[in-house]
Amino acid sequence: MMTRSLDDVPNLSQHGMNDQVSSVWSNSDRDFCFYEHANYGGRLLFTVLSHDGNLVGRSTANNKASSYKKC
Repeated sequence: MMTRSLDDVPNLSQHGMNDQVSSVWSNSDRDFCFYEHANYGGRLLFTVLSHDGNLVGRSTANNKASSYKKC
């Protein structure tokens, strides 16, 4: 499943993606911060800037993101 958005996404479950992010790609010049819980709650899991990567093996990030926003 994939979502395309340069907007803040406070709840990935609305896109059918809650706790299902295993890879991230961005061609934006903006940083995006991914959070453990909806509405940017919990831990900051990772930040992405023009990154194409697999999160499998990153135990602190794989399949744990519930929201993201520009940061």
